[in-house]
Amino acid sequence: MEDHRYVLGYTQTEGERLAHQHSIVVQTSQEALNVAFPVIDPKRDYNVLEVGSGVGLMIPVLASHFQLAGNPNSKITSIEPSHESIATMKKRIQIVCPQVESQISIISSNIQGIFSQNLIPKGSIDCIFTRYCLIYVPELENVLSILTEWLKPGGKFVFHEISENMYYQPREALIEKGCQAFDQAVEKAGGNGVKVGKIVPKILADQDKVTIDHVKPFVYEGKPGTEIWKWLQELFLSLATNSQTRGGHWTDQDTKDVTDKFKKMSESSEVVAYSFEQTTIIATLK
Repeated sequence: MEDHRYVLGYTQTEGERLAHQHSIVVQTSQEALNVAFPVIDPKRDYNVLEVGSGVGLMIPVLASHFQLAGNPNSKITSIEPSHESIATMKKRIQIVCPQVESQISIISSNIQGIFSQNLIPKGSIDCIFTRYCLIYVPELENVLSILTEWLKPGGKFVFHEISENMYYQPREALIEKGCQAFDQAVEKAGGNGVKVGKIVPKILADQDKVTIDHVKPFVYEGKPGTEIWKWLQELFLSLATNSQTRGGHWTDQDTKDVTDKFKKMSESSEVVAYSFEQTTIIATLK
């Protein structure tokens, strides 16, 4: 049976964490869109696909970038399997961008099912966007091949994905254990692990259907008291504790110990938190 639950377990706390995360990383996502589509033609109809939209935090950004409000024929399609996330996404669209609500459609299924039912016609998409999605997607080579089939000639991929695990300096064994537990849980569930941002360009190059235009790795870093520090602490606890229920080597005692560890680290001016290494990838269909 297909699992339609959000992989990290959707709660109000997780929703707040996702919103906080978005406020930090959205500039990077926007910059990638600016590189891929520096000029938007107001007379052109854009067909945009977001894979793994979650609670819809990027939908208003995509709607604004592709100027949906100025062109009723432009549209966004969201693929999101989690019913809980979709419910939140719909509310967000109604509140944040109600003027383009009719131009946004949501498909609750996996990519292979959508492809087999021809719910998205081949050669119909101008831009396929993902953020922090491909880490969880099974059968990555097949999925990227399907996504490529959906692009128009000259259509573009814009990926914002993870390529290395987070860490703290000085290094902390318990934090590294939590990161490894998350990676183990993702791979055990059929995902691709945290190096997916390094794998994607190679797969695309091997499939030889797109030209890779841009690969940019980067890391967020923050000291105690900063918003990045707060975000990474929230993220770590969400990932590590969730991995416990998905086969990662993490325990309730580990959660208690690492919470105490974070409190002590927060009092030091020498500690620096480093995010997952991230990679933005832009590729154009040949």
